[in-house]
Formats: sequence, structure tokens, C-alpha cells
Amino acid sequence: MMKKGIIGVFTVFMIFVWPAAFCECAQLAGTWEYHRSSYERPPQELVQQNVPKGGWQKYDYPDRPPLLGGETCIWLRTVLPEAIPKGAALFFTTTDQDFRIWAGDSLIYQYGEWTEGKHADGRKWHMVMLPDDAAGKELYIQAYSLNPWVLGDFSEMLLNDNITQMKRMFAADIPFIAAIPMTIFMVLVMMIYSQNPVAPKRLYDFLSFFLLEFALWMVCTMNICQLILDEPGLWWNAWRVLLYLMPLAANRVVYELIHPRWKPWMRVIIGCFALLMFVAVAGQIAGWNGLDRCMPVFYVMLLMLEIPAFYWTACFAWEGELYCRYMLVPFLAFIVSAVVDGSSMYQHWGKMQGSIQPVTVLALTIFILAIVREQMKRERYLAALAAGLRSEVAQAIERAEIDPLTNCYNRGKFNALMREILQSQENAPHPLSMIMLDIDHFKRINDTYGHEAGDTVLAGFAALVRQNIKKTDPFVRWGGEEFIIICDGTTLSEAATIAERLRERVADSDIFEKQRVTCSIGVASWHGAHDTERTLMARLDTALYQAKNTGRNRVVMEKEPSPLWDALADV
Repeated sequence: MMKKGIIGVFTVFMIFVWPAAFCECAQLAGTWEYHRSSYERPPQELVQQNVPKGGWQKYDYPDRPPLLGGETCIWLRTVLPEAIPKGAALFFTTTDQDFRIWAGDSLIYQYGEWTEGKHADGRKWHMVMLPDDAAGKELYIQAYSLNPWVLGDFSEMLLNDNITQMKRMFAADIPFIAAIPMTIFMVLVMMIYSQNPVAPKRLYDFLSFFLLEFALWMVCTMNICQLILDEPGLWWNAWRVLLYLMPLAANRVVYELIHPRWKPWMRVIIGCFALLMFVAVAGQIAGWNGLDRCMPVFYVMLLMLEIPAFYWTACFAWEGELYCRYMLVPFLAFIVSAVVDGSSMYQHWGKMQGSIQPVTVLALTIFILAIVREQMKRERYLAALAAGLRSEVAQAIERAEIDPLTNCYNRGKFNALMREILQSQENAPHPLSMIMLDIDHFKRINDTYGHEAGDTVLAGFAALVRQNIKKTDPFVRWGGEEFIIICDGTTLSEAATIAERLRERVADSDIFEKQRVTCSIGVASWHGAHDTERTLMARLDTALYQAKNTGRNRVVMEKEPSPLWDALADV
């Protein structure tokens, strides 16, 4: 099951995630130059009146232009290809920047208010339509930002027709579109399993929190969110805060898994990430761009601190801890994908469009499958244990209700049966008769041949009677050598017929080889609503007493039969 699950997870990854995250992009190639400048807001006419006339220097795009420090404005320029597709558009992403774009002499795009001391907030994608005559023209970009960490950073600038650009943009969201429902489903699974009394509730709760936090982070990452709500500052700040929170939530899951001897060190790691998040958020609130300034430290800590945490998890997995064993793959995927995404976003290593962080969710599926499997095994074990306990209880109850020698119900069970039957008489009156049997001269058998012989007679007598009555008629050992048969739904005359047949079978049997065994039988019936169990038993005992005193080996019915049921029987 687990192997099939793992194969399925990585099949989904190869089909949907890998092509979307690593699709080849038509990057705007060519020579790029930059020019440092102070803030200025020139009139928005021809570019020749605004662009610097000299001081241009080449740099390696897509790296950011080298800055001296303190700049708030920068110019970039390159040359558009001689051949561009019809409906060509530029697609790129910016963070915390106002900017203008010229194609040749024409201003074709502007973003931000261009107010000194204030810039556009947040990370936002842009699609800039190029004029039909833009081929071969110089492309000028003027950027303004108070954040020195992002000034002049335009990520990858892709050139293609607008339809292809839209496809690429939404292709980057495919991993998240696939991963978010899967993550929510895993949260629901964990929430359901956490209600089990024997489940590791803390582990499931922290794992649910991490999955939910990760799902929110993926929502903030998607390009489509800006089409739904055009608030790049909101999405960007939420994205960064959730990113800082992610190792806190993930390491809290690991803390629940590893051996207690490593938990103190794990608390130190969690504390370090908590402190970094506090400093970053406080710095952002204070206006120091704390979320950006602390990001390099975040990725360094992520790489350095998660290695020992991974080592502790691997050690405990080696010792046989199943959950740790299945946690290794998503743990490694989390570290690698976070470092790769961070390198791509901040260092422009590689040419990756989108994010590979959803791989973590797919890898976590392996861990969730392991949890589900272990939970099912635990539930099967508990069900088997409960079934065994129920069987033992049933056997104990049966032993308490069954006479071990004759396998008949005992007197305690008789009382319970009579309560049930008489209660049913109140709801729907019906015929009810009872037969009481007594083995003749049983004391003589015990005294002459011993108690073992008496036990043999009792067991054989009970077996013979049981073979000649309905299985639904309760057969009770009343005490000593006396037995009672409850004939529910049987009139007095019918019960007498059954009793006579039993008497004959006993008399003709070879229950005991050394002496012929016979029995005396009394029969009585229920007289209706005015009758009671005590009076019924008295009539039955009297009938048996008369059978024994009038020669034994005979059947005697009560002297006062129920006129109601006898009348029905005669009809």
C-alpha cells in the first residue's frame, strides 16, 4: 500500500508540478545597462528629455545592478529583438517599486504614484503590451524604491505573445492548484483522526496547523490572487510572515516525533526561528524593511539548523520509529525546496518559473499515508481486542447462566427469562405453559452407585430431553434433579402432550445401564392478567407433587386450567 502511494505521489508530481515549475521561458536576451540616478519626476513626454545621456554601465541580467548604497532611483536599458511576435507582451515581477517603461520614444507603461518618500508596496506581476512597431527599439526602465534590497530587481523579463504569457503565468500556479486541495484534505484527515482517543493528538494537531499554514502560504504565492484582489502589499506581507512561520510549525511537528534526548536542542532551534520572526516583523513595523533584511539570515538558518534536526529524525528512524522513517522524505523535500526557491528568488540562480515548494505537500502525502495506515492498524487491533473482550464477557455471562453439568440454564437465568416473558404477556397476551420434570428415585442412585453415577444420569437425562423439545423453548435446571421447560405460545393440553412424549422417551432410554431411569412430570399454564409468577409456580409444583405421590413415572396437569386458552384450543 505504501509503495503504491509513494509511486502515485511522484507520478502526480512529474505530470503536473515539474513541467509547470521548470518550463522554459522566452527571456528577454541582449545587453543590459544601468545608470544610477537620484529621484526626479520629469515630464512624461519623449524619452530623450528624460533618460540620462551618459554614464551607462553593463551588468549581468537578471542579477540586480550593483548599487553603491543610498540610491532610490535607477535606470535600465536594453534593445528589443528585431523580430517580435504579434501581440507581443513583456511579463515580469517587481517588489516594492514604482517604475516607468519606454519603448523607443514612447512611454508605454507606468506603475506606482511616483511620489517622493513613498513607493508601491508588495510583490506584483506585470504584463506590458508592446506597440506594433516596438521591434528593434531601445527599452528604457526607470525604477524608484526606498527599499535598497529590491531596487532594480525585475526578476526575469519574458517576451512572447500575450496569450502565451498568460498561459505561462497560470502554469506557474498549477502546482499550487494541485497542492492546496490535497493539503486541505490532509488537514481534514488529521482533524478526524485526532478525535480518536488513542491517537497521538498533539502530533496530529501540530501537523494540521502546519498544513493549514502551508496552504495559506501557497494561496498568497499564486499569481491568480492578484486578479481576485489587487492588493499586492497585503499578499506580499502575508506571504513573508507565513514563510517565517513555516519552519516554526514544521519543527514543532518534528519535536513531537524525535527521541526525548534531543528535544531540548529542538527547543533551541524553534526558539531561534521564533526570535528571527519577531525581529523581522518588529523591523517591518518600525519601517526598517525587517521582513526583507532578515530574509538572508532566514535561509542561512534554514540550511544550518534543519540539518541537525534532520539528523535527529534519521537517527530515531534508524532505531525503528516508523513515523520518523516516513518523515524523512518530506523533511528533506522541505529543506531543499525552500533553499532552491529562496536562491531563485533572491539570487536568481537557475531559470525557474514559479515555485517547487508544493513538492513538500506531495512528499508529506507519504507521511500522511503512513499515519493513516498506522491508524487503521491500531483501529483493527482495538476492534479485535474489543471483540475478544466482548467474547470473553459473553462467555463469562454464559458461564454464569449455564449449569456446567447439564448445559441447561440455571435458576438465575430462569428468573430473568420469566420477567421477559411475563412482560410480553402484558403487551400481547398469548398461551404460556410450563413443564416441571423430576427424576424418580434419584437419591437412591446417588446412594447406591455414587455421585459420579448421579452426574451421569443428570447429564444424560438433560441431553435426552433437549433432543425432544424445540430449541426455542428454554430448558432450565431448577435444582438437584428437577428441571423446567418454558413452553411459550403453548396451551396446557399441548404442553401435556409434550410432557407425555418426554416421559415415554425417558422410560424407554438407556441413560443409566445399571438401573432403569424414569421421571415424574407436572404441567401448568398461565391464567392471564390476574395470574402471577408465584401462583403459576405453585400450581406447577403441586402438579409435580401429585405425579410423584400417585406412583411416579406419570404426567399430571394442574387441576385449574386456564379456561381462556383451553377454550381456544378446543375451537
